Amino acid sequence: MLDLKNTVLSVCMICIALSLIEMLIPDSKSKKSVKTLCSLILLLSLILPFTNGSLSDLSYDFDEYNAVSPDMSLLNYIDEKSSVILQDEINRILILHNIKDSEIEIIINRIDAGSIDIKGTTIYLSNEDYEKREIIINEVKNQLGIDVLIERKD
Repeated sequence: MLDLKNTVLSVCMICIALSLIEMLIPDSKSKKSVKTLCSLILLLSLILPFTNGSLSDLSYDFDEYNAVSPDMSLLNYIDEKSSVILQDEINRILILHNIKDSEIEIIINRIDAGSIDIKGTTIYLSNEDYEKREIIINEVKNQLGIDVLIERKD
């Protein structure tokens, strides 16, 4: 408890001293630099008590972070959700053009843990809706930014 009291007291004293220094500096180009320096000193005075006075405790091994792979079940869930969302958006476009009888196939490839690649999107349309294929291809390209292949449904 005494350490906490001393730490808070030290930080308060540093704040008061830094405020006085900032008030004594005349308005000039150097005032901005002095304020920046005072802010850094204040920041260090807030951080150092939690590191036992040593900044070396703040180092982080980024190689260790990169070696950790995300849970594959989560990545699979993200892939499935991405596919469902994309199918819903394509269905919305199809419904706007009165196409209700269709099937959509989306092939997703995981590039790495942070991104996916849409390898292919195929829309299967009935014979009567197949004539609208150019309109659908353009709409999907314009609204979703993906290329689609449209084939006749068997």
